[in-house]
Order: sequence, then C-alpha cells, then structure tokens
Amino acid sequence: MWQLLHPQATPEHLGFLPQIILADDPRPVSEQANERYAHGGGWNPYPSSAWVMNPDKTITYKGIETYTPIAKLHLENGERFYFYDHSIVAVIQAGGDFEVSRMD
Repeated sequence: MWQLLHPQATPEHLGFLPQIILADDPRPVSEQANERYAHGGGWNPYPSSAWVMNPDKTITYKGIETYTPIAKLHLENGERFYFYDHSIVAVIQAGGDFEVSRMD
C-alpha cells in the first residue's frame, strides 16, 4: 500500500503510479514500468553516477539539489519505490542498490 510521507500530499499527487507500480506484482519495478508505462517511455534510469541516496531516503543530484520523498511503496519482491517532486522516482533493491528515473 502506498504511504504518503509529505503532510500535504494527497493520492492525486501520485497520478497513475498506483496503477503502474503494483506492490503485489512479483516482477521488478523496471518490468512493471516497461509494460504499464510504455507510452511514457518505460523504465529509463538516469546514470547512477548522477545521484546519491542518503540514509533518510532523500536523493541528491550531482551534489546540487536534494529531493525529499513524497510517497513510498514497499513491494512484495523486496524493492522499495519512492516518489519525489518533479515526477522523480527511485527504486531501492533489497541489497541497497538503487536507480533513479523520471515518470511523468
């Protein structure tokens, strides 16, 4: 189930993400996005060297700008999906590896 993290966040902030990324789908987020978000380009992560995942799950872009998560979803396959401002999303694997993309 999606958890809203920002006090002013509403389900409407998530747009179609709850229909694209499903917690009970055993496939990785990348596969779900490639199937259900194909019109938006599928799963296309940024180069990993551009982003830093901070311990509090904020992400920092090239040391310049930091984004705070607005919502999160824990998937049954162990992945964690975070939604940030400007349609930025991050997927964290069970082992801690992560990818950042934009889904708008």
